[in-house]
Amino acid sequence: AFRERFCGRCRKQGVFVPASRVCVPVGEGSGEIGNRKTGGCWNEPSVASHLPAHRVIGRAKDCAGPALVILRDEAPPLPGLAEAAALSLSDPVRFRVGRTLIPPPMAAVVAVPVPTSPPWRLPSLAVIALGED
Repeated sequence: AFRERFCGRCRKQGVFVPASRVCVPVGEGSGEIGNRKTGGCWNEPSVASHLPAHRVIGRAKDCAGPALVILRDEAPPLPGLAEAAALSLSDPVRFRVGRTLIPPPMAAVVAVPVPTSPPWRLPSLAVIALGED
């Protein structure tokens, strides 16, 4: 089971991730980003994916809110991923460990355009929490 890949302390207290490594998949093909069956926690880079090592969370039936992508390491802005601004309010972000990593509750989420620079960077969206439990 996924949760067995974590030590007892992490299963009990959660996993803390810098908000800068938590992204929201956006744009064409964002619904196709998923996890591969591997022996580890991370989807390693591959020819088929433009993403560095990452984990997709929030697609399980018991998860509310948007799917999120957690990057294993810091990365420059990536096409198809936007900053999860709502989660930057609590940095680092605490994820509970269960069948997947479970983000902190967000009552409502709205996507809004964010100015980008330099000009070659693809437009991105930020997710803003309207309320929290």
